[in-house]
Amino acid sequence: MNKREFVLAGSGALLGGSGWAAAAAPAATAPVALAPAEGLAGWQQRVGEAFGLAGGSAAPLVLQRVDVHASDDISAQFTLIFSAAGTLASRSGTQVLRGADGRLLALYLDPAGRSAAGQPLLRADCNLLV
Repeated sequence: MNKREFVLAGSGALLGGSGWAAAAAPAATAPVALAPAEGLAGWQQRVGEAFGLAGGSAAPLVLQRVDVHASDDISAQFTLIFSAAGTLASRSGTQVLRGADGRLLALYLDPAGRSAAGQPLLRADCNLLV
């Protein structure tokens, strides 16, 4: 079994160091099929995009910005900053998001304070091998 099949089988494996995770699916539901990890450029193109919670009714998250950190020939390090609403903004954990294109993305999100306008913020730290 290759990595892709392992993740698509809903095994609960983490995609090493990329900030993406495949959450183990409950026994009564089908496995969550996740989109492949996007690189820095892919996330920068998605700034302003709204992401809904897969299977949830919470207000969407909106990607506000991508903060680029030290990167080199081996890895790209960056932080995704989302604005949030409701109780999601007050807890850490892996969330499965649905992009505007319908793809599912799993990110580990942490509270990141509030924007200048008072909106709750969430962050996802990414370190992708290039």
